[in-house]
Amino acid sequence: MIEDVKSCQFTVTAEDGVNLSVVEKTNSEHGQPKILLVHGSGCGWEYWDVPIRDYSIMKDLANHGSTVYAMECRGYGRSDRVDGRTVTAERLAADVVAIANEIRDNGEQVGLVGHSSSGAVVLTAAAKSPDVWSRMAILGAPYRVINPQFQVYASQMIEAAQSDGKDMVPNTHHLEIESRLNEPEDDVVDWYKEIITTRYPLIPAAVFADVIENPAIPLIPRIKVPTLLINGSNEYVINLEDSLNLLNDLGSNDKGGVVLPSSYHLPFLEKKGHRDLLNCLQFWFSPK
Repeated sequence: MIEDVKSCQFTVTAEDGVNLSVVEKTNSEHGQPKILLVHGSGCGWEYWDVPIRDYSIMKDLANHGSTVYAMECRGYGRSDRVDGRTVTAERLAADVVAIANEIRDNGEQVGLVGHSSSGAVVLTAAAKSPDVWSRMAILGAPYRVINPQFQVYASQMIEAAQSDGKDMVPNTHHLEIESRLNEPEDDVVDWYKEIITTRYPLIPAAVFADVIENPAIPLIPRIKVPTLLINGSNEYVINLEDSLNLLNDLGSNDKGGVVLPSSYHLPFLEKKGHRDLLNCLQFWFSPK
């Protein structure tokens, strides 16, 4: 496929006045289905657009015929700095809806993708604003049970915020990340570590409490948006049985689950995992 992807960055103002940075990629001017990508707690929007070889999720989806948007959640990167204790799943869900309403025309629906802690965010948005969304994909998002490996990390982040009296906590999840990836390539790992070190050394504290005490749980049966759950077989944040329970509890009649062979929690950074993830997203968001 001939690549001719255009990229731009713009700002959407949330209902409380916070400015949210959004990146857009498209290979066409008009008429393409739209997809909004929402990052998790450890990094901003960049892992959707790894600028190495064919790793970019955004670029590939754009070349597959979508107009793709990646938001930078409040408290991250180019979006406004806010009190990290206010960056809750419910607050972020309202931001997601605000951005969708900004980018959609004449009531059209938007595809929605959430990763990790943003699973609770997009599930909340889907339950409270169902008419906004065409389809939804959720990658590596906990439901009722947290993998013990991640439970320790999240608890440490919550404790750090309380003991230090800080609203932002040190971001350490990238340390030794190569040991938690399938077939990692050195230049991709080095790029990711540099991004975290220089752009996201501190991250909002509130999101970790929402991962452990998922506020979206009571909303799950109400969700009618077609939903695909995507997880790696070597996940260290979620419990795969817990993800199956989420799939069963979702109110949608159009839903499914995929397990990426040998992938961990960040398939964007894996030699094979990023291609497997792209194939899932292309299938799910292609016109049916």
